[in-house]
Amino acid sequence: MGGYECWRCEGHGTLTSEFPLDVAYPAGLRDGEAVRLPLDQFGVRNFYLTVLFRVG
Repeated sequence: MGGYECWRCEGHGTLTSEFPLDVAYPAGLRDGEAVRLPLDQFGVRNFYLTVLFRVG
């Protein structure tokens, strides 16, 4: 693909890191449901955090 790789993701297209945060979510979620949250409040635009819920 043009010989260029992203220096942050090393060409993988994703980044993995840990950052503690509180997530508000709607009541009544079912097991396996996913919620997509924008990261604008953290200064990250055009990216979303996808949270997959496990309800026991």
